[in-house]
Amino acid sequence: VLDHGVALQPGDVTYVLANEVASLGAPGIGLQVADPRFIDAAHGDYGLTAASPAVDFAPAVAGDDYDLVAHRRDGDLDIVANNYGPRDLGALEREFVQPLVRNGTFDASLNVWSEVTAGASSWDASQNAAGPAGSGSLHVNLATAAPDVSARMQCIHLPGPGDYQLNGYGKSTGTAFNHGDEVKLFWEYRSAGSEACTGIPTRYGTLLLSTTGAWNRPATPAHIVVSDFEWTTDSSIAVYAVVDEGGGIGRPGSANPGGGDEPAGTSLVGWFDGVTLELNADVIFANGFD
Repeated sequence: VLDHGVALQPGDVTYVLANEVASLGAPGIGLQVADPRFIDAAHGDYGLTAASPAVDFAPAVAGDDYDLVAHRRDGDLDIVANNYGPRDLGALEREFVQPLVRNGTFDASLNVWSEVTAGASSWDASQNAAGPAGSGSLHVNLATAAPDVSARMQCIHLPGPGDYQLNGYGKSTGTAFNHGDEVKLFWEYRSAGSEACTGIPTRYGTLLLSTTGAWNRPATPAHIVVSDFEWTTDSSIAVYAVVDEGGGIGRPGSANPGGGDEPAGTSLVGWFDGVTLELNADVIFANGFD
């Protein structure tokens, strides 16, 4: 690599995150190979997620107080350990830990929610429970003989240990007396997973959102407590939007007596909106932590 005809020397380039660093005159201070974990690079959003290795990476720079969009520079996120200082790499500074879920209100799209089952889901402008009016929701509608469908998922890397509280809005097509399909969030925690949240999960669980046609957000979220001992820079939670065949009262003698009134093999229908993953970083006093 040449700079105005002069070969880079070790130490000429500092505080860089890249896919390789040998051509930058390594060794140098703060040269690291890692995925930057942008919010949504595929659609032009190069902001950093809270668990990006580029957050709180470099020393503060006096007099350079604002980023590309006029956010204050050198914002130190308490949950993120500094590498060399509080400054984020790149053009955009991460100001707050939240939101951890990207596009959790499905604002006008299903961006960054990966399709798990082809053709099972779409963005619905007519239904909305969170975000700006008319911003829409995730709609699952699939005719299948399967008892459930996992429609979309998001891989969320964790910025540090703590009590992570998963919640969201859901609605189905049932009533108070005739429960419909169950609308759920299924989660998988990986202590040291891949960038795409693959591999064997450390633990997992399910949060039931709704079985009726009214939007509902559970009063008690799912608690996923990650201790100091088990957290790593590759820790993650994968969140799945799942609809299954209904676990309501059911009618004796019906085609599906154990789970509502619709027979197996009919359409699985549900909506999701306002998915959040809140963080209580003080795991010593976290709910359910001993």
